[in-house]
Amino acid sequence: MFSANCNNFDRFMTMSKVICLFLFFSSSVQASMSSLAEELIKSSLDVKTAKNTLELSKLELNDVNLELAPTFNLQSSYQKTQLEGFPFNNPNGILSPTFETDTLAMNFSKPLSWGGRVFLNNQIQKFKPQGVTSFFGMNQTLGYEQSLWRNFFGRQFNLRKSIAKETVAANDFTLTVQQNAALLDFVRSYQSASLAKQLIEYQKSAIKRIEKRIHITKKRVRDGISERVELFEARAFLGTQQELLKDQENNLATQLIAISQNLGRDVLAKEIETYAIKKLVLTPLLKEEVDNASVRQLRATLKRIEHQFANAKNLLFPELTFSASIRNNNYDQNIGTAFSDGLVGNLRKEVTVGIDLSWDIGSEIGKNERAKRQLEKSLAKERLVREELNQKALAKNLWTRVQTIERSIDYAKKRLATNNKILKEYEKLYRKGRADFDQVIRAEESVINNQSDLARFYITRESLVFEHAHNMSLMKKALKI
Repeated sequence: MFSANCNNFDRFMTMSKVICLFLFFSSSVQASMSSLAEELIKSSLDVKTAKNTLELSKLELNDVNLELAPTFNLQSSYQKTQLEGFPFNNPNGILSPTFETDTLAMNFSKPLSWGGRVFLNNQIQKFKPQGVTSFFGMNQTLGYEQSLWRNFFGRQFNLRKSIAKETVAANDFTLTVQQNAALLDFVRSYQSASLAKQLIEYQKSAIKRIEKRIHITKKRVRDGISERVELFEARAFLGTQQELLKDQENNLATQLIAISQNLGRDVLAKEIETYAIKKLVLTPLLKEEVDNASVRQLRATLKRIEHQFANAKNLLFPELTFSASIRNNNYDQNIGTAFSDGLVGNLRKEVTVGIDLSWDIGSEIGKNERAKRQLEKSLAKERLVREELNQKALAKNLWTRVQTIERSIDYAKKRLATNNKILKEYEKLYRKGRADFDQVIRAEESVINNQSDLARFYITRESLVFEHAHNMSLMKKALKI
């Protein structure tokens, strides 16, 4: 059942650097299992929590991107004052006349990804002094600011964006991990329930055979061919098998409860298909390295911590900002003239150039943050290395277990075929009076046990296939959902 190039695992891993993933397809995935698994993905609380966490991280990434969104601000105000003015402006009296002002301000600002910001501020006012003709004033300022240190060429913005991106990636892989874990747990419960239904059928078949044998034994006792003790033995054996049937029915009920808890509703026995022994169709899939969502999640987490460390290191530097602006204004009794002559580009202008330096010299926040991120980075690296080693060990261990169970299946099939022949022969001999009833019972027990063992071996092999799919984060593909 395995690909020919997989005979030697170590050589296969070291020389070819590929591993064989075995996923079973149409004939080996029961329809009810796939439909219930799909229902599980939609109802699992752990999966829902992981999905919500992923969506929240996407919103946080969007928040970072929105930092570059333009802003528009509109302000309107009315002021009426009778406060005392500056003495040189009112040398002849202490009291100032009533002065009314209507102000309308419109400001536009656009942050830039390279650490700059362009802004345009507009203000138009209407002045109404008491006893004087009203007039208008227009001010317009066009300016630009550029970070020359922390956010130079958008360094700090890009770090925050990278942190948010890696958080999204890590949460995306976490969702896959949760889905695979939930599906594997469900599959194990489903397989146990399916196996229990198959064992119940085996047990019922065995009980029917025993009941027929009891009927034959009664006739033999009446005819004086057999002793009454053989009838007692047959009835005792029937009771034992009926007890085993009850045990299997209880086991099925237990597995149905587990599945119901996973799905959040009552699952009936008829929704579980009876396991049928069949040869699984296994398809080899080659991959260049041992990799899954757990490993990728740790890699994304490590990258996020590295970006956080760089951001903490960046906070140790001062914030140095360069700014430049040009401002125009104009006052006139005509609003149109005041507006047009107050725009940037006219003769009246004010040019401002400045440098702003801000440095938290005595603050330990940046140093503490850097130290915390350094510890987190060391731990994340160790976790990643261990997880990669663990995945390789799991792959090798799975390989050994598959080979072992294959041998067990072959032995069990041969043993069952032989025990079936033995049982038939003992039944013939018993009818002829040439075999003890105890020998028939032992042969019957051997057949029942062999049937159960073979079914369990097949389930185990199927479980290993799903386990491999889980290890490679391919449960949804394995279940065809």
